[in-house]
Amino acid sequence: MKRILTILMLTVTAMSTLLGSNDNNNGKNIKYEGSVSPSLLLMGYSIHTSHGVKFEKENVYIGGSLEYMHAWVNSINLAAHTKVYIPSSKGLQCVIGLELGGMFPVSGSNYQSEGGTGNYQFNRITYILSPSIGLGYGFHNDMGIELSIKCAFFDINELPIPGIYITYRF
Repeated sequence: MKRILTILMLTVTAMSTLLGSNDNNNGKNIKYEGSVSPSLLLMGYSIHTSHGVKFEKENVYIGGSLEYMHAWVNSINLAAHTKVYIPSSKGLQCVIGLELGGMFPVSGSNYQSEGGTGNYQFNRITYILSPSIGLGYGFHNDMGIELSIKCAFFDINELPIPGIYITYRF
């Protein structure tokens, strides 16, 4: 799993570097896009950042994300990230996203099991799937804000973690 995530992140970084530079764009509809999102989760908070390329003509974003999550377990999440922008009137956009990657527990993370039978040491990498939906508003110079709801699902037998994310796009 570590190899797959490493290859994924290197690919996203290379794509962002080669295709995403606004100065070397030569009229192409491919641009770098980055974002930063603080969030409130049902059981905590997180800080999320995503970087990749946006295909302007298709209104599709593909990149990689990194998130520190402080919830039932403290973790760093590393994922492939995609978004689809559905434009509407007056600059508003519906934003539908999906992230798929790995959740890496921070050393010493303990959590209460779903059944409430006690605290357990959480020390393994797990898969994470996070769909999201929200509204975005674009400003000039490709900057914008988004308000979205995202829910993280895991491959372990625990409850998903929903959250509200406020995103600054640049």
